Amino acid sequence: MTTSREWDPVASYITLQADDGNGAAVYVGFDDVVSATNYAIRIPAPPSNVPGDPLKLEGPIQLRNVWVIGTNTQKLNVGVAVR
Repeated sequence: MTTSREWDPVASYITLQADDGNGAAVYVGFDDVVSATNYAIRIPAPPSNVPGDPLKLEGPIQLRNVWVIGTNTQKLNVGVAVR
């Protein structure tokens, strides 16, 4: 079994998509101080019953450097292409 420190992949790209049931925005940052007022990317809540458009972040991206915050009912669909 590996730990998160041992398995530290670099992604060639990441896709992020707000779930169709989200009622609030999700915020993405690149350090551990991401918040609703301190973020790099704001993914708005999509219209009801329609998933949001996916956002593609081009890499190389170190996965440990991507931080996401939202409320406890928000869902974020994540796709990762690892080299």
